[in-house]
Amino acid sequence: MTNKPAKKKKPGEKLNNVSPEYDSVREQTVLLEHMNQNIQVIAEQHSFIVEKLNEHSESLDIIKSEIVIIKPEFGIVKSELGSVKLSVKDVDQRTIKLEAGQQRIEQKLDVVTADHEQRIGKLEEKVLT
Repeated sequence: MTNKPAKKKKPGEKLNNVSPEYDSVREQTVLLEHMNQNIQVIAEQHSFIVEKLNEHSESLDIIKSEIVIIKPEFGIVKSELGSVKLSVKDVDQRTIKLEAGQQRIEQKLDVVTADHEQRIGKLEEKVLT
């Protein structure tokens, strides 16, 4: 066998001594490696998404349990609010009545004060004359 010196490849130049069969196998191998990398990335992303979904599911379960506890308390607060509204309405009505009574008392006081002023005026006239 004679050893021929290997021809050096220049950038952008193909060597003609490579068989097309070898190139297709190599190409398939490269494609498979690339696909495997992409599949691995997808699998990692999938596991991350599943993990996040589990976290959100746990959070929702906690929120649901808290809602179950809070819901009856809202019913109690709602009924108490109804009682408070009735009490405020009653206080408003009493305030209106008290204000009306206060006006009547002020009117009577004005009349009595005017009467007393007239009497005092008459007494002063009699005393001075």
